[in-house]
Amino acid sequence: MRPKIKDEYRYPYRRISNDSTHVFHFTDANDTLLSNKIELDENSVDMHQSYLSKFLKEYDTKSFLIVRNDSIIFEWYAPGTSDTTLFTTFSEAKAIITTLIGCAIDDGFIKSVDQSVRDFIPELDSSFEKVKIKHLLNHTSGIKFSDDYFSPFAENAQYYYCNDLWTKILELKMAYPPGTKFQYQSANPVLLARILERSTHQTVSHYLQEKIWKPLGMESPARWNLDNADSLGIEKAFCCVDVIARDMAKLGRLYLHKGNWNGKQIVSEKWVDYVTSYTESEGAKLYYSNNIGKSPMLYNAYYFVGMYGQYTYVYPKKNLIIVRFSDKNFYQPFFWRAVMLQLLDQL
Repeated sequence: MRPKIKDEYRYPYRRISNDSTHVFHFTDANDTLLSNKIELDENSVDMHQSYLSKFLKEYDTKSFLIVRNDSIIFEWYAPGTSDTTLFTTFSEAKAIITTLIGCAIDDGFIKSVDQSVRDFIPELDSSFEKVKIKHLLNHTSGIKFSDDYFSPFAENAQYYYCNDLWTKILELKMAYPPGTKFQYQSANPVLLARILERSTHQTVSHYLQEKIWKPLGMESPARWNLDNADSLGIEKAFCCVDVIARDMAKLGRLYLHKGNWNGKQIVSEKWVDYVTSYTESEGAKLYYSNNIGKSPMLYNAYYFVGMYGQYTYVYPKKNLIIVRFSDKNFYQPFFWRAVMLQLLDQL
């Protein structure tokens, strides 16, 4: 059984409250003609040529949002959904974990990305001593772990469906020296979340609420799915934050403005520059590091990305933020990457 966008209703969750007295709203400047102005070329995305509105329907998009200069210039929802519908981020949640690590460093809870994971989780085997926070962020930790949402036998599938993540964490073993090669693993953000819990002395959801959700004036409460309904349940930090599309765009806006929100520095500019930069340091992957995807260098754009083509795409050159959610079992990472670049060119 594969993960579905409606899984947020099947599993226990921790509520992330917003401040209803302090809500930020994008200006509504919806261009009703935009959907027929943009053409998507089959040569780039291996499909027949189609206008944006038709394309969104054909490829099972549930919500699609384009923000430019703080104005919503295009907003589209599939039948049965709206601007108040919660959608699951899937692996976009990993970028949220990255943001919170930056906040924790700013707050002095974490010294730097060079701290060892065992400074916070000493229960791990001594072989984890050389695994640093930066290795977890870049998926170069060297942990033995298989990651394939489409295989019921993969370990990340076990993480997704299990009700005791802490036991799974303590079973982790090392496969190769940290900082030597990239291997995308859902275990890495789970360890980062545990580091956040131990260092901040609060749940990851509460820290997100206080550091991001309330200060950014989110329109709606969010939810983070847990491994079980117990009060000590652990957030599925590799996925499963449930948000409305407009609030996800606000996370993009935070990055667009280098961590500053209307004059208040939410996360340091230094951190935003660090996690959105291209790097191949210590085995990192050039176009995906610190849980954030990077566009071709010509664009100097970046994005949060999740399974089924969940995207929050930020293009600083044009002050653009693009948000997409879907629940279709159609997963071709290069497909939506190419689509986004076409959009950047035409907007």
